[in-house]
Amino acid sequence: MLVFSSFWFHLLVVASLLAARYVLTVRLKPSSEAMRVRINDARETCDSVSVTLFALFFLIQPFVAQAYWIPTGSMENSLPINTRILASPLAPKVVPVRSGEVLVFNAPTKALQLSNGQEGEVWVKRCIGTPGQVIEIKKNVLWRDGKIVAEPYAIWSSPGAFPITYDMKLVGNAVYSRVYDSMGIAGLWTQAEVMAPDQNAITAAASGPVPSNKFLMLGDHRNASLDGHVWGFLNKDAIVGRAFVSFWPPRQIGTIGR
Repeated sequence: MLVFSSFWFHLLVVASLLAARYVLTVRLKPSSEAMRVRINDARETCDSVSVTLFALFFLIQPFVAQAYWIPTGSMENSLPINTRILASPLAPKVVPVRSGEVLVFNAPTKALQLSNGQEGEVWVKRCIGTPGQVIEIKKNVLWRDGKIVAEPYAIWSSPGAFPITYDMKLVGNAVYSRVYDSMGIAGLWTQAEVMAPDQNAITAAASGPVPSNKFLMLGDHRNASLDGHVWGFLNKDAIVGRAFVSFWPPRQIGTIGR
Protein backbone atom coordinates (compact mmCIF):
# COMPACT_ATOMS: atom_id res chain seq x y z
CA MET A 1 0.00 0.00 0.00
CA LEU A 2 1.33 3.42 -0.90
CA VAL A 3 1.05 6.76 0.87
CA PHE A 4 -1.38 8.87 -1.15
CA SER A 5 0.40 12.13 -0.35
CA SER A 6 3.87 13.06 0.85
CA PHE A 7 5.77 15.65 2.83
CA TRP A 8 7.66 16.90 -0.22
CA PHE A 9 4.52 17.25 -2.33
CA HIS A 10 2.86 19.25 0.43
CA LEU A 11 5.95 21.41 0.81
CA LEU A 12 5.97 22.08 -2.94
CA VAL A 13 2.32 23.18 -2.87
CA VAL A 14 2.90 25.64 -0.02
CA ALA A 15 6.14 26.89 -1.60
CA SER A 16 4.33 27.50 -4.90
CA LEU A 17 1.72 29.62 -3.14
CA LEU A 18 4.43 31.61 -1.37
CA ALA A 19 6.20 32.12 -4.69
CA ALA A 20 2.94 33.37 -6.21
CA ARG A 21 2.56 35.81 -3.32
CA TYR A 22 6.11 37.07 -3.90
CA VAL A 23 5.30 37.75 -7.55
CA LEU A 24 2.11 39.56 -6.60
CA THR A 25 3.87 41.64 -3.93
CA VAL A 26 7.29 42.43 -5.42
CA ARG A 27 7.41 41.72 -9.13
CA LEU A 28 3.97 42.76 -10.33
CA LYS A 29 3.42 46.53 -10.53
CA PRO A 30 -0.21 47.70 -10.80
CA SER A 31 -0.93 50.11 -13.66
CA SER A 32 -4.24 51.28 -12.25
CA GLU A 33 -6.21 51.46 -9.01
CA ALA A 34 -8.49 48.64 -10.16
CA MET A 35 -5.50 46.42 -10.87
CA ARG A 36 -3.99 47.28 -7.47
CA VAL A 37 -7.21 46.15 -5.76
CA ARG A 38 -7.23 42.88 -7.70
CA ILE A 39 -3.58 42.24 -6.82
CA ASN A 40 -4.29 42.89 -3.12
CA ASP A 41 -7.26 40.51 -3.24
CA ALA A 42 -5.13 37.83 -4.90
CA ARG A 43 -2.35 38.34 -2.34
CA GLU A 44 -4.80 37.99 0.56
CA THR A 45 -6.19 34.83 -1.02
CA CYS A 46 -2.67 33.39 -1.30
CA ASP A 47 -2.04 34.23 2.35
CA SER A 48 -5.26 32.56 3.51
CA VAL A 49 -4.78 29.44 1.39
CA SER A 50 -1.09 29.13 2.36
CA VAL A 51 -1.85 29.32 6.08
CA THR A 52 -4.76 26.89 5.77
CA LEU A 53 -2.79 24.33 3.76
CA PHE A 54 0.25 24.65 6.02
CA ALA A 55 -1.92 23.92 9.05
CA LEU A 56 -3.64 21.03 7.26
CA PHE A 57 -0.49 19.43 5.84
CA PHE A 58 1.95 19.89 8.71
CA LEU A 59 -0.10 20.39 11.88
CA ILE A 60 -3.41 18.56 11.44
CA GLN A 61 -2.81 15.73 8.97
CA PRO A 62 0.21 14.11 10.71
CA PHE A 63 -1.88 13.64 13.85
CA VAL A 64 -5.49 13.41 12.66
CA ALA A 65 -5.68 11.76 9.23
CA GLN A 66 -3.32 10.47 6.55
CA ALA A 67 -4.52 9.33 3.12
CA TYR A 68 -3.50 5.98 1.62
CA TRP A 69 -4.10 4.06 -1.60
CA ILE A 70 -4.86 0.31 -1.75
CA PRO A 71 -3.01 -1.26 -4.74
CA THR A 72 -3.72 -4.97 -4.09
CA GLY A 73 -6.69 -7.26 -3.47
CA SER A 74 -5.58 -8.52 -0.06
CA MET A 75 -8.38 -6.64 1.73
CA GLU A 76 -11.22 -7.42 -0.68
CA ASN A 77 -14.14 -7.21 -0.48
CA SER A 78 -13.86 -4.70 2.36
CA LEU A 79 -11.30 -2.50 0.59
CA PRO A 80 -11.09 -3.30 -3.15
CA ILE A 81 -8.12 -2.41 -5.33
CA ASN A 82 -7.66 1.36 -5.85
CA THR A 83 -9.68 2.28 -2.78
CA ARG A 84 -8.46 5.42 -0.99
CA ILE A 85 -8.68 5.45 2.79
CA LEU A 86 -7.94 7.74 5.71
CA ALA A 87 -6.08 6.49 8.77
CA SER A 88 -5.57 8.27 12.08
CA PRO A 89 -1.98 8.19 13.41
CA LEU A 90 -3.20 9.45 16.77
CA ALA A 91 -6.00 6.92 17.38
CA PRO A 92 -3.84 3.85 18.25
CA LYS A 93 -1.85 5.97 20.70
CA VAL A 94 -4.95 7.25 22.51
CA VAL A 95 -7.26 4.21 22.38
CA PRO A 96 -5.78 0.67 22.62
CA VAL A 97 -5.99 -1.38 19.43
CA ARG A 98 -8.93 -3.81 19.42
CA SER A 99 -9.42 -7.03 17.51
CA GLY A 100 -11.26 -6.48 14.25
CA GLU A 101 -9.84 -3.02 13.56
CA VAL A 102 -8.12 -2.26 10.26
CA LEU A 103 -4.60 -0.95 10.80
CA VAL A 104 -1.99 0.70 8.62
CA PHE A 105 1.57 -0.34 9.48
CA ASN A 106 5.17 -0.45 8.34
CA ALA A 107 5.66 -3.88 6.77
CA PRO A 108 7.92 -6.13 8.89
CA THR A 109 11.28 -7.17 7.49
CA LYS A 110 10.18 -10.80 7.06
CA ALA A 111 7.08 -9.72 5.13
CA LEU A 112 9.22 -7.61 2.80
CA GLN A 113 11.63 -10.49 2.24
CA LEU A 114 8.81 -12.88 1.34
CA SER A 115 7.14 -10.37 -0.99
CA ASN A 116 10.32 -8.93 -2.53
CA GLY A 117 9.13 -5.61 -1.16
CA GLN A 118 11.08 -2.45 -0.47
CA GLU A 119 12.03 -0.95 2.87
CA GLY A 120 9.50 1.61 4.01
CA GLU A 121 6.44 -0.02 2.45
CA VAL A 122 3.20 0.62 4.31
CA TRP A 123 0.60 -2.18 4.39
CA VAL A 124 -2.98 -2.51 5.60
CA LYS A 125 -4.52 -5.58 7.28
CA ARG A 126 -7.13 -6.39 9.90
CA CYS A 127 -6.07 -7.07 13.48
CA ILE A 128 -7.44 -10.43 14.61
CA GLY A 129 -5.39 -10.81 17.76
CA THR A 130 -4.13 -8.42 20.45
CA PRO A 131 -1.62 -9.14 23.26
CA GLY A 132 -2.84 -11.91 25.56
CA GLN A 133 -5.58 -13.23 23.26
CA VAL A 134 -5.38 -16.92 22.36
CA ILE A 135 -5.87 -17.17 18.59
CA GLU A 136 -6.32 -20.22 16.40
CA ILE A 137 -7.78 -20.96 12.97
CA LYS A 138 -9.22 -24.42 12.35
CA LYS A 139 -10.15 -25.05 8.72
CA ASN A 140 -10.84 -21.36 8.06
CA VAL A 141 -12.78 -20.83 11.30
CA LEU A 142 -11.32 -18.23 13.66
CA TRP A 143 -11.22 -19.04 17.36
CA ARG A 144 -10.42 -16.35 19.91
CA ASP A 145 -10.02 -17.25 23.58
CA GLY A 146 -11.78 -20.56 22.99
CA LYS A 147 -14.80 -19.10 21.17
CA ILE A 148 -15.70 -19.07 17.48
CA VAL A 149 -15.55 -15.58 15.98
CA ALA A 150 -17.85 -14.62 13.11
CA GLU A 151 -15.96 -12.90 10.29
CA PRO A 152 -18.48 -11.51 7.79
CA TYR A 153 -15.69 -9.51 6.13
CA ALA A 154 -13.48 -12.53 5.35
CA ILE A 155 -13.51 -14.29 1.97
CA TRP A 156 -11.61 -17.49 1.29
CA SER A 157 -11.99 -17.86 -2.47
CA SER A 158 -12.11 -15.76 -5.62
CA PRO A 159 -13.07 -16.39 -9.27
CA GLY A 160 -10.50 -18.60 -10.97
CA ALA A 161 -8.59 -19.27 -7.75
CA PHE A 162 -8.38 -22.46 -5.71
CA PRO A 163 -10.38 -22.00 -2.46
CA ILE A 164 -7.82 -22.10 0.31
CA THR A 165 -8.36 -23.93 3.58
CA TYR A 166 -5.80 -23.64 6.33
CA ASP A 167 -5.12 -24.08 10.03
CA MET A 168 -3.12 -21.61 12.08
CA LYS A 169 -1.88 -21.72 15.66
CA LEU A 170 0.50 -19.83 17.92
CA VAL A 171 3.21 -22.00 19.45
CA GLY A 172 6.27 -20.77 21.31
CA ASN A 173 5.82 -17.11 20.32
CA ALA A 174 5.68 -18.07 16.63
CA VAL A 175 2.85 -18.41 14.12
CA TYR A 176 2.49 -21.74 12.32
CA SER A 177 0.09 -22.61 9.52
CA ARG A 178 -0.71 -25.53 7.25
CA VAL A 179 -2.79 -25.71 4.08
CA TYR A 180 -5.19 -28.48 3.06
CA ASP A 181 -5.08 -29.89 -0.46
CA SER A 182 -8.07 -30.45 -2.75
CA MET A 183 -8.64 -33.87 -1.15
CA GLY A 184 -8.90 -32.33 2.32
CA ILE A 185 -5.53 -33.67 3.47
CA ALA A 186 -3.54 -31.36 5.74
CA GLY A 187 -0.10 -30.29 4.58
CA LEU A 188 2.99 -29.61 6.68
CA TRP A 189 3.20 -26.96 9.35
CA THR A 190 5.33 -24.01 8.26
CA GLN A 191 6.56 -20.82 9.87
CA ALA A 192 7.51 -17.98 7.48
CA GLU A 193 7.38 -20.57 4.66
CA VAL A 194 9.94 -22.76 6.44
CA MET A 195 8.86 -26.28 7.40
CA ALA A 196 8.63 -26.84 11.15
CA PRO A 197 11.23 -29.43 12.26
CA ASP A 198 8.86 -31.26 14.64
CA GLN A 199 5.50 -31.61 12.91
CA ASN A 200 3.98 -33.83 15.60
CA ALA A 201 4.84 -31.34 18.34
CA ILE A 202 3.08 -28.50 16.52
CA THR A 203 0.03 -30.66 15.82
CA ALA A 204 -0.22 -31.71 19.47
CA ALA A 205 0.44 -28.27 20.94
CA ALA A 206 -2.36 -26.02 22.09
CA SER A 207 -2.41 -22.58 20.54
CA GLY A 208 -1.03 -19.90 22.83
CA PRO A 209 -1.57 -16.16 23.35
CA VAL A 210 -0.35 -13.27 21.23
CA PRO A 211 2.87 -12.03 22.90
CA SER A 212 3.12 -8.70 24.69
CA ASN A 213 3.41 -5.63 22.43
CA LYS A 214 2.61 -7.68 19.34
CA PHE A 215 -0.45 -8.09 17.13
CA LEU A 216 -1.69 -10.67 14.65
CA MET A 217 -2.75 -9.22 11.30
CA LEU A 218 -4.66 -10.94 8.47
CA GLY A 219 -6.00 -9.71 5.15
CA ASP A 220 -9.75 -10.04 4.59
CA HIS A 221 -9.14 -11.86 1.29
CA ARG A 222 -7.52 -14.86 2.90
CA ASN A 223 -6.29 -16.68 -0.21
CA ALA A 224 -4.82 -13.50 -1.70
CA SER A 225 -3.05 -12.04 1.33
CA LEU A 226 0.54 -12.35 2.48
CA ASP A 227 -0.10 -11.69 6.14
CA GLY A 228 0.54 -12.76 9.72
CA HIS A 229 -0.33 -16.41 9.14
CA VAL A 230 2.84 -16.49 7.01
CA TRP A 231 5.23 -13.87 8.39
CA GLY A 232 4.18 -13.86 12.02
CA PHE A 233 3.45 -11.08 14.50
CA LEU A 234 3.47 -7.32 14.03
CA ASN A 235 5.38 -5.22 16.55
CA LYS A 236 3.37 -2.50 18.27
CA ASP A 237 5.83 0.22 17.24
CA ALA A 238 5.27 -0.63 13.54
CA ILE A 239 1.65 0.57 13.66
CA VAL A 240 1.19 3.78 11.66
CA GLY A 241 -2.51 4.41 12.17
CA ARG A 242 -6.07 3.10 12.43
CA ALA A 243 -8.13 3.18 9.22
CA PHE A 244 -11.51 4.78 9.81
CA VAL A 245 -13.02 5.83 6.47
CA SER A 246 -12.76 5.10 2.74
CA PHE A 247 -13.34 8.13 0.51
CA TRP A 248 -12.68 6.99 -3.07
CA PRO A 249 -14.10 5.81 -5.41
CA PRO A 250 -17.58 7.19 -4.61
CA ARG A 251 -19.15 3.72 -4.34
CA GLN A 252 -16.67 2.93 -1.54
CA ILE A 253 -17.39 6.00 0.58
CA GLY A 254 -18.11 4.94 4.13
CA THR A 255 -16.69 4.16 7.53
CA ILE A 256 -14.31 1.26 8.13
CA GLY A 257 -15.58 -0.75 11.06
CA ARG A 258 -14.65 -3.90 12.92
